[in-house]
Amino acid sequence: IADSVTLYSQMDGYLTNVTFDYPTGLDFTKTFNKEIAHFVDCVRGDVTECLNPAEDGVALMKILDAIYLSAETGHEVTL
Repeated sequence: IADSVTLYSQMDGYLTNVTFDYPTGLDFTKTFNKEIAHFVDCVRGDVTECLNPAEDGVALMKILDAIYLSAETGHEVTL
């Protein structure tokens, strides 16, 4: 079980990491293993519906691109 959450970001133009000492109670290894197992099942055709279809990834990338553009320009970005 993870003891803390680490955030990697930029502060004052420098890459830095910030560790929060608040326990999450999440077992990231177990969660990741379940995610990979589901992906393999999708590739093999063992499941009828993928929990995270590619369209979700595309939507997420659009949001992330908008966040970066907003940070660069200092303006709101409308999707």
